[in-house]
Amino acid sequence: MDIAGYLSTSHPDDLRYRLSIAYAVNILEQQSQLAANVDRNQPPLRNDEEYVRRFLIFGGSDGIYFVKQNELANPLDPGLCSIIQSGKGLMILRQILQISISNTATKIEPLLIALALCARYKVHDTQSKKKLPWDTTEEQEKLFPDAICRDIRPVMEKTYQACLQKSALFAVHKVCITSTHLFKFINYCKTVSKQSGLKKDSKGWGRALRATVIKWYYNHTPNRLAVLVTKHRHRVNYSHRDLFCLSHIHPKPSFPTEHNYWRYQKEYDGIFKHVANSCRRHTFLGKTKQSFGEDERLINFNYLSRVLSSIPSFFYNDNENYTKFVSDDPLSLVIRRLTDVGKLWEEQIDPLTILVAKSEYEHGHEMLRSVTWEPINWLINALDRSFYNCMNAVGVTEKRYLIAVDISGSMDSFVQGTTIAYSQAAAALSMAFIYNETDVIIMGFADILTPLPWNKDMSLSEYLTATRALRYGETDCALPMNWAMEQGKYVDVFIVLTDSNISVKTMNPSDAIQKYRQQMGMPNAKLIVIGMTDKYGSLADPTDPNMLVICGISSSIIQIIHDFVVSF
Repeated sequence: MDIAGYLSTSHPDDLRYRLSIAYAVNILEQQSQLAANVDRNQPPLRNDEEYVRRFLIFGGSDGIYFVKQNELANPLDPGLCSIIQSGKGLMILRQILQISISNTATKIEPLLIALALCARYKVHDTQSKKKLPWDTTEEQEKLFPDAICRDIRPVMEKTYQACLQKSALFAVHKVCITSTHLFKFINYCKTVSKQSGLKKDSKGWGRALRATVIKWYYNHTPNRLAVLVTKHRHRVNYSHRDLFCLSHIHPKPSFPTEHNYWRYQKEYDGIFKHVANSCRRHTFLGKTKQSFGEDERLINFNYLSRVLSSIPSFFYNDNENYTKFVSDDPLSLVIRRLTDVGKLWEEQIDPLTILVAKSEYEHGHEMLRSVTWEPINWLINALDRSFYNCMNAVGVTEKRYLIAVDISGSMDSFVQGTTIAYSQAAAALSMAFIYNETDVIIMGFADILTPLPWNKDMSLSEYLTATRALRYGETDCALPMNWAMEQGKYVDVFIVLTDSNISVKTMNPSDAIQKYRQQMGMPNAKLIVIGMTDKYGSLADPTDPNMLVICGISSSIIQIIHDFVVSF
């Protein structure tokens, strides 16, 4: 990946910006080469590139993915910090950009944490020419008093560290797509600076970070910026007004003549003025209502935002205007395209998403029954067709699968927060692989491990009916590997789908997959255990890169499995 060329596209008309990026990336490449030479002489105990990918995609390197994972209290991941110190910061940055482009990360937080580490780890909070505290005994020559200074004696070459931090800040425009991303990144930068920077109570703000925030805002067109400042106004203890004050936002004379600011100067100044003055959103848009005629007002609202969350409530009180706006709203477009196979594939709509929507709509009320409605048959049928049409939305891996499904009575319980049962979710996940892959074996945990007669020609209800006639047994995660060894089956990926009742009787699943690899001569055979009730992280083997335990269930699970099978 040409990092310098990719980052330069943020400001294609700014020659100084492009030259600065090219220089920084060149220094990082030289340092990476030196680190590679060291690795050849002293082979590392782990694969650093694989470690970084697992952290960025799954949020950790221990083989466990939590669907409802809490915010990481300490973003200073020891593994990433040691990789940065060893001179491989460019590798982390390249992985961040590649995963951001391909959109394979399950959550944005790991990307932002890694980017904040590259940008602020062991940062020197000043460019003063005074000496560092450990370089002199004279108090008047010291950069900071000992009481407020942290001993971060150089563990990295200074030029490498400066270029890595500069390149990471250049990448903010590519990784932080929304205001929420920017707020979270700033918050992580503050934490990293405070815990690892030169000043013990560092706020993380310096000239480089201020310039990055300013460029982030001016890098968007006024139309897009109006959406960002109205939809995502306050997140993670920050608001747009806070960032304006902290970065002292203003147009820089160094902006080239082709920059967005000079073309839309009045629009930018108007947006910044209202946000900086803490003008409330409905007041801001209320002035628009008073200043324009009806048709002009509709155009202005469409200019300000293409999402309902940015439109004030008074606009909904006018039925005529509301109808005109909603007729061209993205939500209406989604409803009209429910049966559009091309659109479903293009937007990678997950089958579980459609299944949850269909189930909740069929019930005629939300979970708390505070809102009710009368289901419409044609819409239910459209959702049903969409469910089957989007089965092929996930890419094909061309691997051999064995999927073992828990068929016990507890699988008929509802998935927390939804109106679908665990058995429906398991059947839908299995159906996605049956539709996409050519070699899939489906087994059920009956009194013995039993093949299930599921195929492409059956509906979801027929899948569930086929399992109810079986007598269920214990969910022993080692049974699929033992069965494959007994039958001489070559399997690339084993998947176990269950709610919670997992038992370990014959052997631990991590031991069973190791035995299978050795006996069948398949060292890269993978095991994925999906415990849909978010309880079974203890089954994972953190030293096994080909084993993954997923705790919980969400609409992104099919994509997570696909990325794990393809990327590792």
